[in-house]
Amino acid sequence: MSWEIALIASSAASAGAQVVRGITEARAGQLRADIERGQALQNADLATLEALSDERERRQDFAIWDAEFLSSQYYDGPSFLAKRRDAEETMETDVAMLAQTGKIKSQRFLTTAESKSIERKQLGAGKWFSMVDAGTTLFKGVYEAEHYGPKKSGGLKRIFKDDE
Repeated sequence: MSWEIALIASSAASAGAQVVRGITEARAGQLRADIERGQALQNADLATLEALSDERERRQDFAIWDAEFLSSQYYDGPSFLAKRRDAEETMETDVAMLAQTGKIKSQRFLTTAESKSIERKQLGAGKWFSMVDAGTTLFKGVYEAEHYGPKKSGGLKRIFKDDE
């Protein structure tokens, strides 16, 4: 009877190790996902700030151009206004493209952050499956203890397939 207890104890120890490994791996994965999510959120903020900075810089460039243009040109009617309007429209188009690029970059990072949040939840749920594996290992040990017996030569044999 002692070999059966040893087999069940071994199965219980193996099952416990599976649970600990599963929980530890899941927790490490969750921490990694949290870090990557945080980095993605920071990158999204940086992309937004970069777009705002580029927009501000483009507007400043236009203001400098406009001041230089006004100081170096004499007013010649519609031609002067047309040149300025064309430059202003180009600047507004550039600013709109910079803003859109910033939104797209930011959205990419936000999507990555969301996927890391989902990955974290999945890893949290996955740790419970290690308990299922552990239960299977434990029940396998109990089954083997009930359905196998020692041979006279010291090995194991199936009881219901007894040749004696």
